[in-house]
Amino acid sequence: MKTTTFRINNKHFLLTKTGTGRRITIGDVHGCAKTLKALVWEKIKPTLDDQIIFLGDYLHRGDDSAGVMDFIFELREKGYEIFTLSGNHEQMALEKDIQAREKYEIMSDEERTTYTETYKNIPRLLKKANFADENRIIFPKYRQFLENLPCCYQMADFVFVHAGINFKTARPFEDFEAMLWQRDDDSVPAWLDFRIIHGHTVTRLSEIETQVRNREKVINIDNGCYYGVNPDNVGVQMGFYGNLCALDVDNWALYTQKCLDLGDDSL
Repeated sequence: MKTTTFRINNKHFLLTKTGTGRRITIGDVHGCAKTLKALVWEKIKPTLDDQIIFLGDYLHRGDDSAGVMDFIFELREKGYEIFTLSGNHEQMALEKDIQAREKYEIMSDEERTTYTETYKNIPRLLKKANFADENRIIFPKYRQFLENLPCCYQMADFVFVHAGINFKTARPFEDFEAMLWQRDDDSVPAWLDFRIIHGHTVTRLSEIETQVRNREKVINIDNGCYYGVNPDNVGVQMGFYGNLCALDVDNWALYTQKCLDLGDDSL
């Protein structure tokens, strides 16, 4: 049976499930499309009864952000139950898109040429944006996907979010900015009767394994997959970082895939 989804608002969804499949959550992919495909097909080996929840940050750093989103679209087209959250990089991309469209629409032809040439020299995140055109304007199919991403999926026993939940506020499930950006878990109350699964903050593999083994209240599955784009990275060589992680929360099985998307190190 398929999942029932109840929308509290356009950023917060409740999920229920009556089927027998696994609930599997996947951490920050950051443009590493080859790695994601290997993780899904070779490690997770999903069935149509499974529920797969992506924790956001599909974009930037790796070279194939568009390929990551296209693969998610492909999984949905094949009938897999896919749930996708927004991360802070999706928010940043949409903000840049709005700025680019507003600026580009009022330019003269000469100004547009200069703007395009300037953009080609921009380093780091925007340079790894094959989901946008040369003027930083996101292609429509990707923009539609990014604009409709929620910040939180909540079940009876788990909450899935990109960065964290801010329990220091009276309305923690309305602090969507914290869900995208929060870096610490100091505010998690002792009485919490569900577990929080998130990414966002790069964590050593050994620590992730410990959190899973102990079934801790808060589990971070971001191992910095994109670090592996540069195999000479010291943390990658020592086995600390560079894996894309997925967690089967029903069987407490952690899947890891070493980064396969080798490229330059200008991250």
